[in-house]
Amino acid sequence: MSSTTSWLRAVRLLFLLEGLPGAALFTRMPEVRQTIHVNTGALGLVLIGGSLGALVSLAFSSRLIERWGTRRLIVSGFALASSSGLIAAASLARHLAFGLFVSYILSGFFIAGADVALNLDGTVLEEKLGRSVMPGLHAGYSIGTFAAVGLATLAISRHFSLVAQTVILAVVVGVVPVLLRHRIPNETGRRQTHDESSEADTFRPWHDPTIVMLGLGLLGFSLAEGASNDWLTLAVVQGDHASHAAGGIAYACLTVTMVLTRITGTRLVNRFGRVRVIRTLGVFGGLGIVLIAASHSTLGADLGAALWGLGIALAFPLFLSAAGESSHAARSVPFVATAGYGASLVGPPLLGFLAQGVGLLHMLYLTAALVFVASVLARATAPRS
Repeated sequence: MSSTTSWLRAVRLLFLLEGLPGAALFTRMPEVRQTIHVNTGALGLVLIGGSLGALVSLAFSSRLIERWGTRRLIVSGFALASSSGLIAAASLARHLAFGLFVSYILSGFFIAGADVALNLDGTVLEEKLGRSVMPGLHAGYSIGTFAAVGLATLAISRHFSLVAQTVILAVVVGVVPVLLRHRIPNETGRRQTHDESSEADTFRPWHDPTIVMLGLGLLGFSLAEGASNDWLTLAVVQGDHASHAAGGIAYACLTVTMVLTRITGTRLVNRFGRVRVIRTLGVFGGLGIVLIAASHSTLGADLGAALWGLGIALAFPLFLSAAGESSHAARSVPFVATAGYGASLVGPPLLGFLAQGVGLLHMLYLTAALVFVASVLARATAPRS
């Protein structure tokens, strides 16, 4: 097995593991709320800790990568996130809401830095292999979250301890990267010489028009992805006067389509190129959002949700892949990733305020417009000469 193949397999496994603890805990969120004795509003404040930690981490990730390289950030990030998982388990055992809030801040901080480093490794692997691999890596993340939901659901049916589940997954997430560390090169993203250091110090991603376009394009797609998580089911139930089950079916249509698109995305990109794939899928995604807003039927909502998932599935990996082709990838990738993560974390609540004023379905039209604009900006993902 070549070192590059071994590296790719290690990164693929880490993408799969990355979302396991969070998705498993989210699946048992009603039990979490009862365990820490809080109402729904207070639980929302606890959960926002993860977003706060992630946003702070993204501000430092490029500097840390340049200083340490991606391997150290990946291994230490997973290990420290594992420690925060143990804090979460202890907080659940002691019924401490504040302790769980702190664990979410720490987990968000450490795993966000590791995630940026993993994505940078993915873009370097694409360069070495001469083909697209980022969609497949992100498909691994989606598959991991599905597996976590399945495991947590099984744990619920077997009355398996929530605390024990949290401890086991935290240990797995902390140990596996340590075992895989020798398969990941140590120098990726790291400054090598004084001359490179001086040149890197003068580079500002926001001064590069292409990188700015990549950030803006990913911002639009990520906002639409965040909106799908927060507002799709409510739009179906409230806008179409449908049942809660209908909202869940629509969300399942979106999620399944996203996973399938990411699994097949590598072949699509290798055959048609990033720009054509993002634009075509983006148009379908925007039309899907419009269909949900305009159809007022559960069938239209299901079809629209499927198209919505199709449209946004490949944006994140492909925009980051393009950012990784920059000569200053260690700064360009975190910059573009920050735009994406920031939009997905902050954007949906802002859309909620807008929906309060103009109506939920009218807010979806704005979301669709942002996807169409982001599709135009996809020209920035063209390979650099």
